[in-house]
Amino acid sequence: KSKIDATIPTMSNCSILRIGPIDCGDGNNSASILHSALVNHFASSPSTSSAGKNENDSPNNNNLLTISNRYFDARILLAGLHDDNSSQSAETSSSSEDGIILIFNASSSSSPINNSSSSSNFDTLSPHHESAMANNRCGDLLRLCVGVYNIPNIDPTTQNNNKNHSASPPLSDGSKKSEEEYSRRVLWCLDRGYEYVDVDVSEEGLARGFEERDKDGFARVVEAIGSCMWSSHVMKRRVVAAVAVGGG
Repeated sequence: KSKIDATIPTMSNCSILRIGPIDCGDGNNSASILHSALVNHFASSPSTSSAGKNENDSPNNNNLLTISNRYFDARILLAGLHDDNSSQSAETSSSSEDGIILIFNASSSSSPINNSSSSSNFDTLSPHHESAMANNRCGDLLRLCVGVYNIPNIDPTTQNNNKNHSASPPLSDGSKKSEEEYSRRVLWCLDRGYEYVDVDVSEEGLARGFEERDKDGFARVVEAIGSCMWSSHVMKRRVVAAVAVGGG
């Protein structure tokens, strides 16, 4: 039998995970909601223990994720796409550019009438990716392309009276145009090493899917971050109990 020793060496380094653009033009601060949800999740996660925290970590640091699972601990700094490392020297004195999350507003595509606005929003990601590549800020360990949208809670007694409101996820109307747009996005991501994920940033959407084996939405983003073998990881020591052989 074996057990995991909760005592690990102090981690002096951290991994940088670029995220943005935070203002993705949806008017609902969806990207900021996603950012805050990630910080809150890993700050309150039962798997996150004091063992994975550095003595220099500030409780008010709104950009630091502490990963702690059965196998390793890691410190992840969420940084903007164009943030200068020198402005965060206290946290990035020993750091690696490990990953990137590109965010765009996918909410416009929730209407089966017109996907053009959402398509244009997605197309704005290309220059962000190219800039990150040129400045060595993409990382190779994790690349996510996240389409954010917000489906508010709807009173079923009034939903049918509001013909202009759609409570459907993006590109879910089953039309050929939506299928082609989804395929276009996935192919763009595959060509550049990204995983494509749509995330409902409503309160209900952020709480959904964690019990599923094949996760999607916010639950999938959390799973990807939590299971990535970051360059800042520190393996947890395993203590193997001695087993007596033979006997009288």
